Amino acid sequence: MTNSVPERWLEYKPYGSVIHSTRILPFKVPLKDAIAKNLEPEERFTPPQLLQDFPHLKYIVDLTNTSRYYDKKEFTSAGVKYEKVAIPGRKIPSMDIIKKFFKVMDDFMSACGEGELIGVHCTHGVNRTGYLICRYLIQQLDWEIQDSLKAFGDARGYSIERDFYVTALQEVQRGKKIDTSKVVLTSASASLPRRNPKIRSLLNNLVDRPMGLPRFGPMLRRGFANGGPFSPQRFGPPPGYGPMPPPPGMPSIPPMSPPLYGPRPFRYGPPPMRQAIPPTPPGPSFPHHGFPPRMPGPPRMAGPPRLPAGPTARIPPLKMPRSRSPPPSTTKQLHSRKKHQQIRNGIAERSRSIHRVRQNAPANNRIMSRIRKEQDFTVDTFEENLLATSTNVQPRRQTRGRFNQAK
Repeated sequence: MTNSVPERWLEYKPYGSVIHSTRILPFKVPLKDAIAKNLEPEERFTPPQLLQDFPHLKYIVDLTNTSRYYDKKEFTSAGVKYEKVAIPGRKIPSMDIIKKFFKVMDDFMSACGEGELIGVHCTHGVNRTGYLICRYLIQQLDWEIQDSLKAFGDARGYSIERDFYVTALQEVQRGKKIDTSKVVLTSASASLPRRNPKIRSLLNNLVDRPMGLPRFGPMLRRGFANGGPFSPQRFGPPPGYGPMPPPPGMPSIPPMSPPLYGPRPFRYGPPPMRQAIPPTPPGPSFPHHGFPPRMPGPPRMAGPPRLPAGPTARIPPLKMPRSRSPPPSTTKQLHSRKKHQQIRNGIAERSRSIHRVRQNAPANNRIMSRIRKEQDFTVDTFEENLLATSTNVQPRRQTRGRFNQAK
């Protein structure tokens, strides 16, 4: 958590004393007010309290691997110069980190005035702080290993706890001073997030690489690489671009064989080049650019003056014609119409049935029915019709008999 006290921080006292015959003061990390307010008053240790106890403290070297414990402005606003050398805990720092620490200490030692102090701290002010201070005394100031360890333990009040730090100090060559004049401090690099080494190496390989089309042979598409309208063979490579070299570690690929299908030649020769028509400059008579000017001719005749617009006429709304519905019929009329319709339908059905019977009857009956239909059944002509019917039937029977006799 951002506002939590570091682990085992309360087990160590805030600071001790200045290392004998030096200007170095080891102490544990002070905490900002947002963290220290959760502690008892006698357990708190803040940057203002450190400056109050050591008013001659002018330089601070921060070895913690975070910036959440306090804000460096609490020291810089008071005139204290601050430097960050971030070191991860529980392992030996790299040689680059050691050179940066030596560079900061040499600069502070050379600029330190009479009675001014240099403060060095990590989280607890014991292991990382003790290792780097003792190594600086051994390697840069030519101290004995045991003397440096004893001087740090007496000043801080605690000896270095982790054995691998003590073992690493015993392997340091005494008096082999490092020239820190060529070491460049990058204080901003400590606050930057760590990047993936693979991504960083890839970005470094892309620096100063010329841009351009890849040299992997011409493409087989006719529209781009083999003489098409946008091919580099026709127009050449773009200005300012060159061929891209192959990636590092990859052999260069030889160019492919020339394509089988090239650009199709023109049947009747190349088309004639069209000359660009320059745009007409704008004149007083035609201010628009790009259009031809007006042709000379007789002036236009002025028309009659327009009358002022009067009030708009109100048109009456259209009247829709009323729908004429038939007068309502009474129930008696409806019943009478139905009766007449039923009678008509009955007579029609009876006449149709009689006609069917007559069609299906034998021929003699058909003749008789036809004769009866033609007769007049009145009283005056009944006998005449009866005689005519008998005379018309007998000759037919005789002819039939004669015809049968002839057979």
